[in-house]
Amino acid sequence: MCDKVYEILDKNTIHVTGSTQQVEGRDDEYFLREVISPIYQVLMKTKRYAEDVDRKRGQYEHYNILPLYAVGVKPAIMELPEIKAAINALCRVDNLPIPVIHARPDVSNDDSIMPMERLKKVNDILDWIASVFGFQKGNVANQREHLILLLANLNIRNRDVSSYQLHEETVLKLKATIFKNYESWCHYVRCDSNLRFLDDYDMQQMELIYIALYLLIWGEASNIRFMPECICYIFHRMCDKVYEILDKNTIHVTGSTQQVEGRDDEYFLREVISPIYQVLMKE
Repeated sequence: MCDKVYEILDKNTIHVTGSTQQVEGRDDEYFLREVISPIYQVLMKTKRYAEDVDRKRGQYEHYNILPLYAVGVKPAIMELPEIKAAINALCRVDNLPIPVIHARPDVSNDDSIMPMERLKKVNDILDWIASVFGFQKGNVANQREHLILLLANLNIRNRDVSSYQLHEETVLKLKATIFKNYESWCHYVRCDSNLRFLDDYDMQQMELIYIALYLLIWGEASNIRFMPECICYIFHRMCDKVYEILDKNTIHVTGSTQQVEGRDDEYFLREVISPIYQVLMKE
């Protein structure tokens, strides 16, 4: 508008003719009608679009290959038998101890809004491990998709894939591949493997828990993953902790699962990875 004022004044011929020229006038509501109102309409439409996206947030979840949380009509890839078989196997968590999340003392908390203690809902094995050991949500999402695709790619090689169930050989092959280095490490340092199994749990379920735990550790380890012996040691200790938690579960006696202390999303990074990284930085 400043440019428009300059243009009007520049065209004025008073310095040539001695009289001012005429300029077109506007009514009292011209500026409101032609300038402010269109801008306001654009802003209102933008707000409505933002609210619509917020309501349908589930449709806009980021993913790499598998749209696991897409609503409405499911993409074709999610209807593949091998994908469904992998998801069904990972979603068996009803018999696992229920994580209980406690509010951190260093975080301000309004008791009327957030309780000091709450049960954490878990949807699959990776959610359960993340709640117990404190892995970040982005890492969990990536490794969930990673593990589903690994299982699906192995399961599709079997002829009978119509039953939406993982074949026993599928998990055994993946387990052998994932833990080949860990088993070698145990042999080298002369310690027994902590890949132990309980009679009260399905063998396949515990194998998937151990595999998911290893992938989550690797995914969160940052530069520590370039120290494979360190990754093996971390997994060795955490694997023992998983066995201890499951062994103490009383579902086979009482018929109900016990509770287990949960961790916040950054616990593993803060308490395990960061201290090791700080030591490496000093060296």
